[in-house]
Amino acid sequence: MDTIINKITNYIVKDTDLDYEIINYGVSAIVSTVLCYSMALLATGILGNLWFGLLFICFLTPIKMQFLGYHCKTMGQCICTYSICVGFCLIIYNSLPFSLGSLYLILFCLTMILIVFLVKEEINHKNSMILLIYFLLGSVVFHLNIAIFIILYIAVSFDFVLLLLKHLKDFK
Repeated sequence: MDTIINKITNYIVKDTDLDYEIINYGVSAIVSTVLCYSMALLATGILGNLWFGLLFICFLTPIKMQFLGYHCKTMGQCICTYSICVGFCLIIYNSLPFSLGSLYLILFCLTMILIVFLVKEEINHKNSMILLIYFLLGSVVFHLNIAIFIILYIAVSFDFVLLLLKHLKDFK
């Protein structure tokens, strides 16, 4: 994978005065993200619910980008772990009784409060707006479509677990 990333970086940098390391880092991030999302979508497609994968990624990405949860050490670990986790979240989604909608709303609100607690040092105007948007989005989607709300709740819970892992790692 590094060879491909280096070839792409060399192609971009040649005949310019762009900083090789910065471009290489950006190319690596883009390739890693594309591969992570592709493998996660492949996993959910194989498990029979590609829509779950698409919505899960759309719901998870903004909050994960804002609060930077746990990170793997290598691109391969990231791709495998993310795909397995998204597939596991789909299995959880398929096993949840949708009739407990109000309970999920309460758990969603509690999870959002716990996220605020975990990121309280990082809260600024932008972060507080993201959290408010997620809270409002959850409240609205809950009343419109319980299935989509549960995907949102699972994505937020997944981010909470990543943040918790990050904080436990920092705590050691």
